Amino acid sequence: WANRREKLLQEVIYLNADVICLQDVDNYDEFWQPHLNSAGYDSLFKARTSKIRVRSEGVLVAWHRDLFQLVRSEPVEFNELVEPLHHTDPKLAMLAVQDNVALMAHLMPWQDSVNPSALCVVSTHFCDEVAREDVRREQARFLAQAVEVFNGDFQVPCRAAPCRAVPRRAAPCRA
Repeated sequence: WANRREKLLQEVIYLNADVICLQDVDNYDEFWQPHLNSAGYDSLFKARTSKIRVRSEGVLVAWHRDLFQLVRSEPVEFNELVEPLHHTDPKLAMLAVQDNVALMAHLMPWQDSVNPSALCVVSTHFCDEVAREDVRREQARFLAQAVEVFNGDFQVPCRAAPCRAVPRRAAPCRA
Protein backbone atom coordinates (compact mmCIF):
# COMPACT_ATOMS: atom_id res chain seq x y z
CA TRP A 1 0.00 0.00 0.00
CA ALA A 2 2.86 2.37 0.69
CA ASN A 3 4.09 1.99 -2.91
CA ARG A 4 0.55 2.58 -4.19
CA ARG A 5 0.26 5.79 -2.12
CA GLU A 6 3.56 7.13 -3.43
CA LYS A 7 2.61 6.48 -7.07
CA LEU A 8 -0.83 7.99 -6.61
CA LEU A 9 0.66 11.08 -4.96
CA GLN A 10 3.11 11.50 -7.85
CA GLU A 11 0.23 11.29 -10.33
CA VAL A 12 -1.90 13.76 -8.39
CA ILE A 13 0.93 16.29 -8.20
CA TYR A 14 1.82 15.77 -11.87
CA LEU A 15 -1.79 16.44 -12.94
CA ASN A 16 -1.78 19.70 -10.95
CA ALA A 17 -5.58 19.67 -10.58
CA ASP A 18 -7.33 22.66 -9.04
CA VAL A 19 -9.53 20.36 -6.94
CA ILE A 20 -8.92 16.72 -5.97
CA CYS A 21 -11.35 14.10 -4.64
CA LEU A 22 -9.99 10.74 -3.48
CA GLN A 23 -11.61 7.68 -1.94
CA ASP A 24 -10.09 4.88 0.14
CA VAL A 25 -7.48 7.29 1.49
CA ASP A 26 -5.47 5.91 4.37
CA ASN A 27 -2.76 7.52 6.49
CA TYR A 28 -4.19 11.00 5.93
CA ASP A 29 -2.47 12.71 8.89
CA GLU A 30 0.90 11.03 8.39
CA PHE A 31 1.11 10.95 4.57
CA TRP A 32 -1.55 12.73 2.50
CA GLN A 33 -2.00 15.95 4.46
CA PRO A 34 1.69 16.88 4.75
CA HIS A 35 2.50 15.92 1.15
CA LEU A 36 -0.48 17.73 -0.32
CA ASN A 37 0.27 20.72 1.90
CA SER A 38 3.85 20.94 0.60
CA ALA A 39 2.47 20.76 -2.98
CA GLY A 40 0.27 23.81 -2.34
CA TYR A 41 -3.01 22.13 -1.42
CA ASP A 42 -5.27 22.51 1.57
CA SER A 43 -7.38 19.46 2.30
CA LEU A 44 -10.13 17.86 4.35
CA PHE A 45 -10.60 14.24 5.31
CA LYS A 46 -13.53 12.18 6.59
CA ALA A 47 -12.80 8.68 7.90
CA ARG A 48 -15.28 5.90 7.34
CA THR A 49 -17.45 5.07 10.33
CA SER A 50 -16.77 1.90 12.31
CA LYS A 51 -20.06 0.11 12.94
CA ILE A 52 -18.99 -3.00 11.02
CA ARG A 53 -15.27 -2.91 11.83
CA VAL A 54 -12.63 -0.36 12.79
CA ARG A 55 -11.44 1.49 9.71
CA SER A 56 -8.85 4.15 9.06
CA GLU A 57 -9.51 4.94 5.39
CA GLY A 58 -11.90 7.60 4.15
CA VAL A 59 -12.53 10.31 1.57
CA LEU A 60 -10.51 13.43 0.83
CA VAL A 61 -11.19 16.80 -0.78
CA ALA A 62 -8.17 18.97 -1.61
CA TRP A 63 -7.82 22.29 -3.44
CA HIS A 64 -5.03 24.62 -4.54
CA ARG A 65 -4.84 27.15 -1.74
CA ASP A 66 -3.77 29.91 -4.12
CA LEU A 67 -6.99 29.41 -6.16
CA PHE A 68 -9.67 28.64 -3.55
CA GLN A 69 -10.57 29.23 0.05
CA LEU A 70 -12.78 26.95 2.11
CA VAL A 71 -16.12 28.51 3.05
CA ARG A 72 -17.50 25.52 4.93
CA SER A 73 -17.62 21.75 4.92
CA GLU A 74 -19.87 19.01 6.19
CA PRO A 75 -19.44 15.24 6.46
CA VAL A 76 -22.12 12.74 5.49
CA GLU A 77 -22.38 9.35 7.19
CA PHE A 78 -24.49 6.94 5.17
CA ASN A 79 -25.23 4.79 8.23
CA GLU A 80 -27.63 7.62 9.17
CA LEU A 81 -29.98 6.57 6.36
CA VAL A 82 -30.63 3.28 8.20
CA GLU A 83 -33.13 4.75 10.67
CA PRO A 84 -35.56 6.12 8.03
CA LEU A 85 -35.24 2.86 6.05
CA HIS A 86 -36.34 0.81 9.09
CA HIS A 87 -39.87 2.15 8.57
CA THR A 88 -40.11 1.29 4.87
CA ASP A 89 -37.74 -1.63 4.29
CA PRO A 90 -36.21 -3.22 7.42
CA LYS A 91 -34.19 -5.77 5.41
CA LEU A 92 -32.61 -3.03 3.26
CA ALA A 93 -31.96 -1.02 6.42
CA MET A 94 -29.87 -3.88 7.85
CA LEU A 95 -27.92 -4.18 4.58
CA ALA A 96 -27.36 -0.42 4.42
CA VAL A 97 -24.95 -0.41 7.38
CA GLN A 98 -21.79 -0.18 5.29
CA ASP A 99 -19.71 2.52 7.05
CA ASN A 100 -19.58 4.61 3.86
CA VAL A 101 -19.14 8.38 4.04
CA ALA A 102 -19.01 11.53 1.95
CA LEU A 103 -17.48 14.95 2.45
CA MET A 104 -19.04 18.15 1.08
CA ALA A 105 -17.09 21.40 0.75
CA HIS A 106 -17.97 24.89 -0.44
CA LEU A 107 -14.95 26.45 -2.09
CA MET A 108 -14.78 30.10 -3.08
CA PRO A 109 -12.21 31.50 -5.50
CA TRP A 110 -10.11 34.35 -4.16
CA GLN A 111 -11.37 37.82 -5.13
CA ASP A 112 -8.91 38.26 -7.99
CA SER A 113 -10.13 35.10 -9.73
CA VAL A 114 -11.24 35.21 -13.38
CA ASN A 115 -13.98 32.71 -12.42
CA PRO A 116 -15.63 34.10 -9.29
CA SER A 117 -18.27 31.36 -8.93
CA ALA A 118 -18.32 29.24 -5.79
CA LEU A 119 -18.07 25.46 -6.02
CA CYS A 120 -19.73 22.66 -4.14
CA VAL A 121 -17.35 19.71 -4.18
CA VAL A 122 -18.34 16.26 -2.91
CA SER A 123 -16.10 13.26 -2.44
CA THR A 124 -17.93 10.05 -1.64
CA HIS A 125 -17.46 6.35 -1.30
CA PHE A 126 -20.66 4.40 -1.90
CA CYS A 127 -21.18 0.75 -1.05
CA ASP A 128 -18.89 -1.26 -3.33
CA GLU A 129 -20.56 -4.67 -3.04
CA VAL A 130 -21.60 -5.73 -6.53
CA ALA A 131 -24.92 -7.19 -5.38
CA ARG A 132 -25.91 -4.08 -3.38
CA GLU A 133 -27.20 -1.74 -6.09
CA ASP A 134 -30.23 -1.14 -3.84
CA VAL A 135 -27.94 0.18 -1.09
CA ARG A 136 -26.00 2.40 -3.53
CA ARG A 137 -29.29 3.82 -4.83
CA GLU A 138 -30.40 4.72 -1.29
CA GLN A 139 -26.99 6.21 -0.53
CA ALA A 140 -27.17 8.33 -3.72
CA ARG A 141 -30.65 9.54 -2.76
CA PHE A 142 -29.48 10.36 0.77
CA LEU A 143 -26.45 12.24 -0.57
CA ALA A 144 -28.53 14.20 -3.12
CA GLN A 145 -30.77 15.39 -0.28
CA ALA A 146 -27.75 16.31 1.86
CA VAL A 147 -26.19 18.28 -1.02
CA GLU A 148 -29.46 20.12 -1.63
CA VAL A 149 -29.62 21.18 2.04
CA PHE A 150 -25.90 22.00 2.12
CA ASN A 151 -26.29 24.22 -0.96
CA GLY A 152 -29.28 26.04 0.50
CA ASP A 153 -27.08 29.05 1.23
CA PHE A 154 -26.28 29.45 -2.44
CA GLN A 155 -29.82 30.78 -3.04
CA VAL A 156 -30.06 29.21 -6.50
CA PRO A 157 -33.62 29.16 -7.87
CA CYS A 158 -34.79 25.60 -8.56
CA ARG A 159 -35.25 26.36 -12.27
CA ALA A 160 -31.55 27.22 -12.63
CA ALA A 161 -29.24 24.71 -14.35
CA PRO A 162 -27.24 23.72 -11.21
CA CYS A 163 -30.44 22.85 -9.34
CA ARG A 164 -31.82 20.84 -12.26
CA ALA A 165 -28.63 18.74 -12.22
CA VAL A 166 -29.55 17.36 -8.78
CA PRO A 167 -31.86 14.39 -9.40
CA ARG A 168 -35.27 14.54 -7.79
CA ARG A 169 -35.51 10.74 -7.86
CA ALA A 170 -32.68 8.28 -7.89
CA ALA A 171 -31.70 6.69 -11.17
CA PRO A 172 -30.32 3.14 -11.19
CA CYS A 173 -26.68 3.14 -10.12
CA ARG A 174 -24.14 1.14 -12.05
CA ALA A 175 -21.05 -0.31 -10.42
